[in-house]
Amino acid sequence: MLLLATGCGGGADGLMQDSIDLMNKTADALEKGDESAVDRLKKQSQSLQKRMEALNLSQEEKQRILSKYKEPIAKAMGRMMSATMSHVGNKMGKSMPMLPTP
Repeated sequence: MLLLATGCGGGADGLMQDSIDLMNKTADALEKGDESAVDRLKKQSQSLQKRMEALNLSQEEKQRILSKYKEPIAKAMGRMMSATMSHVGNKMGKSMPMLPTP
């Protein structure tokens, strides 16, 4: 987690790389069912979001950053969404009794 405290390269690029790293770490924690890690990573995500907002980037700069990191963002988000769905499904399966089949 030291990476998040220091930034990969500083500025918007470093924070975007940190964000991608954080999404992948969140997916790892969800896949392992590590609730405490998910909670910790959620707090780090909120902190990272505040740091990004504090940069006060112009619309053009935001577009440049999103365009530059489009593929790794999409890959990390897809992985995190898949892990989230599996995690929720696993939790529901444990709390809901199986319905009898006809």
